[in-house]
Amino acid sequence: MNRQKAFTLIELIVVIAIIAILSAIVLVGVTGYIAKAKNTKRNSDIKAYVDAFAMYALENGVYPPAQIMDQCCLGNYDEPDCWTITAPRCDAINAEIQPYLPSLPADKQVIGELEYRGYYFLFDADGGVPQYHICWALEGDNQPCGIGYQNGGDNGVTSCEYRIEI
Repeated sequence: MNRQKAFTLIELIVVIAIIAILSAIVLVGVTGYIAKAKNTKRNSDIKAYVDAFAMYALENGVYPPAQIMDQCCLGNYDEPDCWTITAPRCDAINAEIQPYLPSLPADKQVIGELEYRGYYFLFDADGGVPQYHICWALEGDNQPCGIGYQNGGDNGVTSCEYRIEI
């Protein structure tokens, strides 16, 4: 009697189930590393912006001019991705610091149903002290903000801020 050797349907289903479970475990692990890598890049980008503002101030004796409560995107954004109401002033500030940071990194992220516009700054004179507030968001709750400090967050996002007294 000549019998062919083959896998049974049950054996194939078990093997496929094991592969699916292992794939899910690997995917969850890799996803965490991807978010960590993106957050490390975001913190590095912000450090580069802080350094660019400092180099501008060192060379020019003042920080780039801004109006009270300007809220501007930092970086090269396509127009719908940045606040259009202040875009001309934002473009001017980005142009001022571009010689010190030619790539002008930008970051836009969608986490869940929320959209974050990435890197931006505010200028105010809170308590009579003029300051730039450089702000950004990181993926995940309670993530380390690099040179900045945590300024809240929810829904899987950490809001970060770095202040420069002018």
